[in-house]
Amino acid sequence: MPINLHLKFELKCKSGKTFTNKTKTVVIDTARIACKYLSNTVLVLKPIIDSLIICYRFDDVPKHEHEELQTQIRSYLTIHDMDLHDEKYNSISLSDAKKSKYRGYKQNIYYTHSNGTKTLIQTDPKKDKLGKTSRPYLKLWVSPYKLGKEGIKELRELILNMTLQTISLDQVLAHENCAEQIDVAVDILGVAAEDLVIEGERNAESKSMGIHNPKGRLQTKYVDYKPGKSTRTYVYDKRAELIESDAEPMYDGVLHTRVEHRIKTKMPVTKWAKIKNHLKKIDLWAIDYSLLKPHHNFTHVLFIKYVIARTLIKALELIPKESKVEYQQSFYCARRNIWEPNKLWKKHWRRMMKESGLLPEDDN
Repeated sequence: MPINLHLKFELKCKSGKTFTNKTKTVVIDTARIACKYLSNTVLVLKPIIDSLIICYRFDDVPKHEHEELQTQIRSYLTIHDMDLHDEKYNSISLSDAKKSKYRGYKQNIYYTHSNGTKTLIQTDPKKDKLGKTSRPYLKLWVSPYKLGKEGIKELRELILNMTLQTISLDQVLAHENCAEQIDVAVDILGVAAEDLVIEGERNAESKSMGIHNPKGRLQTKYVDYKPGKSTRTYVYDKRAELIESDAEPMYDGVLHTRVEHRIKTKMPVTKWAKIKNHLKKIDLWAIDYSLLKPHHNFTHVLFIKYVIARTLIKALELIPKESKVEYQQSFYCARRNIWEPNKLWKKHWRRMMKESGLLPEDDN
C-alpha cells in the first residue's frame, strides 16, 4: 500500500495581529511541515525558493548568431503581446515602465501560467551613450515555489518557443552567473514576527534594523544590517505584507512570519544543492508566556517585550539589582527555541531542489 505523503495536519494557533487574539484552526499539508513546536501550536515549514532571477547572455551561442536569436525572442514576445486573443502575454503599463525594476529594459512582458502565477520576461536592455550595457539580454523573474513542477514545465516550453527550439532552460541554467539572485524562504506559522526574539551573528560589527507599522508592531527586521549595503537576511510579517498589498493572506490568515535570505552565487543550477546554509546566520526563539510562574505579574511580560525590542542586556539595565536574576530567569523560562537551521538545511534543501523542477530533466 503506497504511503500518503500529503496527509493533513490541523494547526490550532492564534490568528490575527497579536498573540492575544482568538484561536483559529488551519489545515496544513504535512508534506510542507519541517518541525512542530510549543505543543504543536507553532509550525516551521520546509525551505523554498520563493523568488529567482534568471539571466542569459548567449555565452554558448556563436556571436554571429546573437542578433538573429535576440530578434527572434523580441519578435515572438511582441506578436503574442499584441494578439488580443492571447491573454497569457501582457506588457507593463506606461506608468510601471518608470519603476526601477523595469526601466533598464525596452521590453517587459508578464507571462501568466496556467495556475495564475506570473513570470516577468525582460529583453532588449537599454544601452548607454557608447552603445554598451552590462545587463543580460534575457532576464526572467520566476517564483519556483508558486509555479510548482508543472509551472516550471511551462517555463521550459516558453523558453523553447521564444527561441524557435534553439535554447532550453537547462542550457540557460547550466552557466555560471545564471542566477542574479535566489531568495530562499522559510515560513513560520502560529507566531508573529513581533513576538520572536531575533538575533543575528554575534560580532562587534553586527547591527540590525527594524521597521514598524504605525501602531508600533514589528513588520520587518533586517539582520546584520550594514548602512549603504543591501541586507540579505531578514525576518518579516508575511501576513501583514500580503494584506497591505491587497493580496489574500496565506494559510487562512493565521499568524505568518517568514525568514528570508537572498543568495548571490555564480554556481550553475546543478551545484545549487551544495549552496552554503545561510539560515545559520540568525537565531530565533518564540515566547511562551504560559510558562511564566503564577507569582510573576505583568511586569515580567513587559520586561520580555522590552528584551525583544532592545536585547536582554538593555532590558536588565531597567531592573533593580536585587531583582535582575528573577527577571532574567523568567525570560529564559518563557523563551523556547523554534529554529534549527542545520536540521532544516541538511534534511530538506537537497530534496527541495530535486523536487523543484529546476534541475536538468534527466536528473528529475
